[in-house]
Amino acid sequence: MAQKLLIIILIIPLCLVAGCWNQVNVNDTAVVSGIGVDLTDNKKIQLVTQINKPVNQQTSSEDSQYIVASATGDTLTEAARKVVLTLPRLPLWSHADTFIIGEKLAREDLSLILDFAFRNRNIRMANSVLISHNSSLDELYNSDCPLSLCSSRGIQKILLTQERLLGIYVPITLQEFIVKTISPGVDSFAPMVSVTKDLQDKDILTINGTAVFKGPKMAGILNVTESRGLFWLNAKQNNGAAMSVSFPQKPDIKVTIELYEIKTKIRPRIEDNQIFMDISVQANSNIEEIVGDFSQQNPKFVAEIENAAEKQIKSQIEACILKGQELNSDFLGFGRNIYGHYPEYWEKIQDNWYNYYPQVETNIDVKVSLILSELIKYNIYQK
Repeated sequence: MAQKLLIIILIIPLCLVAGCWNQVNVNDTAVVSGIGVDLTDNKKIQLVTQINKPVNQQTSSEDSQYIVASATGDTLTEAARKVVLTLPRLPLWSHADTFIIGEKLAREDLSLILDFAFRNRNIRMANSVLISHNSSLDELYNSDCPLSLCSSRGIQKILLTQERLLGIYVPITLQEFIVKTISPGVDSFAPMVSVTKDLQDKDILTINGTAVFKGPKMAGILNVTESRGLFWLNAKQNNGAAMSVSFPQKPDIKVTIELYEIKTKIRPRIEDNQIFMDISVQANSNIEEIVGDFSQQNPKFVAEIENAAEKQIKSQIEACILKGQELNSDFLGFGRNIYGHYPEYWEKIQDNWYNYYPQVETNIDVKVSLILSELIKYNIYQK
């Protein structure tokens, strides 16, 4: 009797265990590589997805290895459900690398889609956010990206590679983008992507400008110079950046240097109710290329290179700050800096911050140190 009772006790919990009730066979799934969201002319939410073809459906290397599926709805959830209805496989949204927001939606209101992106556990917060520019989402995801099987993965790699080697545009993840959008004292930004023609007249993707926001709406666009100013103010220490410097008195000499170990500090200062931002940028550099008659052994020329680089970086930062104040977009987070150092003062001005922000004055100090290897002391063509 006791043995039968023990068996019953063991069987009852097994009946209550759900098991893998929601399992999905891998052959019934499809990998989503990119997600795009925009607003249609009739104010519907458009969802565009780039989906990799299953291996057993891929043909020759010349054929595209992906498909593009799209749908519209009153909400992003409805549009996503409609996409599922057009596919014989379940999309795996968590594999997406890029989250592209259409320019029309960005200028209208980000709140139309950010709640979905934040709540949905299948959307990875590590996705790279980009804003489309003069191109539809269908054009972006149907364009080629050289040396990449699909444009969504390719554009993300281009974005991360240029940050590490060129230093022009600042990548931003979906989590960072959402936090900046909803947080006081800071506005968001994101690189812009567009379709251009290559030498063979094929459509390819390129990063072109930076979209900046004021609250949930896009306020304007930073050009290359202003975007580089944003890069200096957001540079990570292990980043590298290449830049060319020239000399008005020596037009035949051009030097390309690589900057590394970039350190940026922004500290607010309040004097007589006037807000100042003290900005310090320090970087080491080495010579990548010399064009013209130049000798590293001449200390005067070394100092000229450092001074020219410092002036160029400072002018780019000034252009970035000026554009932000003209657009009244605090994408540099000056307000958040004030809150961190002067919380009581921030409480007084927080509600009217956008009246104070255009009047903020900045003091910018840039120090570039040229580190010479002494292995090559002259231009190799110098006589």
